[in-house]
Amino acid sequence: MQAGYSEHRGCSVRLLRNGDQIFPAMLDAINAAQHSIFLETFIYWSGAVGERFADALATKARAGLDVRIILDWVGCLEMDDRLTERMRAAGVQVLHFRPLRWFSLRRFNHRTHRKLMVTDGSTGFIGGVGIADSWDGDAQDPEHWRDNHYLTTGPVVHDLQNLFLKHWDSDQPPPSPSPDPSPAVELKTGGRSHPFPVFRF
Repeated sequence: MQAGYSEHRGCSVRLLRNGDQIFPAMLDAINAAQHSIFLETFIYWSGAVGERFADALATKARAGLDVRIILDWVGCLEMDDRLTERMRAAGVQVLHFRPLRWFSLRRFNHRTHRKLMVTDGSTGFIGGVGIADSWDGDAQDPEHWRDNHYLTTGPVVHDLQNLFLKHWDSDQPPPSPSPDPSPAVELKTGGRSHPFPVFRF
């Protein structure tokens, strides 16, 4: 057992090399999804690749699918805000993982370096590729990077989805004080009543 997950049998794994194989397979899975798309990445930068993914994710969100993405706040600093705004406007739920906040300063350097995607809870992708033009092509020159990604099916996909959901749930900010405090509780002191507001946190 590794990191709390058991060994699985009955899984399939397909190696994808470089952007020429990786990005079309990921986009095909997004386009074929019927229920949900969960994407978590350390790097999502502006550019042609980022545009293609934003368009595909937005299209599926408008079709009513549950589309969520987790973007590492540091790794995605080179992502144009208009891309996230476009996706949010279409219904994509976007979470920036551990942005600079007062209540999470101790964890600020604990980034998510994961690059995973799960569609419909049945198809998973994991590996080293970021959503950026640097990975496009086939590592044909120093400007285009070499990397592997893996397309998997079977029980292990549930583990990938659970990993995504743990980050999704754990990085939500603490609840703010309720704008409507509970009714005042009267404290009696020396025969006099004093309103004492009770706030929910």
